[in-house]
Amino acid sequence: MGAKSYYFEDNQIKPMGDIPEEPSTNGNSEVQNDLLKDTTILVIDDNPINLTVANKTLAKFGARTVKALSGVEGIKAFQKQPVQLILMDLPMLSKM
Repeated sequence: MGAKSYYFEDNQIKPMGDIPEEPSTNGNSEVQNDLLKDTTILVIDDNPINLTVANKTLAKFGARTVKALSGVEGIKAFQKQPVQLILMDLPMLSKM
């Protein structure tokens, strides 16, 4: 039996199979997915390349990202604006 994936929406845990799989196109045969439309995600990582990759990947799904290079920057960013999700690299070197 394979692993099953879930996502969190409207304070409910839902199985990934519930996500509609019909992508819309913008006329340029480029697939657009608005799964994360109107979602602000705080991405915290001490590697700038990882921040760029996360930003571009999440943007493909319609998300807006706020980036931070350390836990301290992440806390400050979180205090300045509301976010719906935080993605964080756990083993970061301390930059205090």
